[in-house]
Amino acid sequence: MQEATPELAAVNAGPLKFEYKGDNGTFFGIYFKNIILTMVTMGIYSFWAKVENTQYIYQHLFFNGRQFNYHATGKELFIGFLKGMGIVIGVAIVFSLLSFGLISLLGATVGMVVLYVIILPAYFFVVPFIMYGKMKFWLARTSWSNVRFRFDGEYKPLLKMFAKMVLFSILTLGLYLPFWITNFQKYMTDHASIGQARFQYHGTGKDLFWMYLKGFLLTMVTLGIYYPWFLATVTRYMMGNTTLASKPIRCNVSGGQFFKLILGNLFLVLCTFGLAFPVAINRQMRVFFGSLELDSDESILQGIMAQPDYEASAFAGGLEQAADALDAVTGLL
Repeated sequence: MQEATPELAAVNAGPLKFEYKGDNGTFFGIYFKNIILTMVTMGIYSFWAKVENTQYIYQHLFFNGRQFNYHATGKELFIGFLKGMGIVIGVAIVFSLLSFGLISLLGATVGMVVLYVIILPAYFFVVPFIMYGKMKFWLARTSWSNVRFRFDGEYKPLLKMFAKMVLFSILTLGLYLPFWITNFQKYMTDHASIGQARFQYHGTGKDLFWMYLKGFLLTMVTLGIYYPWFLATVTRYMMGNTTLASKPIRCNVSGGQFFKLILGNLFLVLCTFGLAFPVAINRQMRVFFGSLELDSDESILQGIMAQPDYEASAFAGGLEQAADALDAVTGLL
């Protein structure tokens, strides 16, 4: 029998690893150029800047030696923003007129109470829509080795899940939060795929609850010092309970790594007034993805086939950006 060559053995062996190869100088040049163009165009270029920055990050992220890519365009982000801005401005005008009318009729206190009772249900419909739309658009515009990701979840389950989260969080004084995070993570993960290979999440709310309780108490006792270790514990648990085509993802990130990362990035960003932000992103990407691997050999890749998602649009992301922009200017939302 012919023995496998070292090259062939290396190709077929697992686990399959992630690697980030971004260069600080190159990314800084792109980021700085985009800041200047965004300022010169009074913010209009920010959509193209976001795409270029994201593409640089994705194109320097590798899994099993093959790169990721981001396929959105500045034009579609800009059009999505304009559509969202139109809706948000319309809602803000209605809000202002309704507020003025109710205050005139009922007085300031009663009028505002009635106003919020009227508009509160809209909040429950809009937030899940943004979650759903952003996830669908993001995965549809993301690829690995020219194979697109896909999200096939639906809006209504997210709407019910979000309403339940708000109600139970109020009734339990916030103790329901780990269970909401688990349910949300499971729904989003279980409805995500790349080609024909599906992701799945197997974590439980009970496990996450005890992690959050311990993390909260130790973070308080240590005046925040324990937080990176809490973050690492949750990250290892959530990634370690995620599978792709039934193959487990492993994560070995440590609290010490997160401590150095957070402290270093904070120092870099503050001391450079934000100019070192791309360096901070590169550091974060190296630490996180350098700790990930898929516990499988290359046989898992043979079942991945391209399945483009033509339904996704930039509208939900544009709606969120429009709401944020209007809120920054007017404080209405």
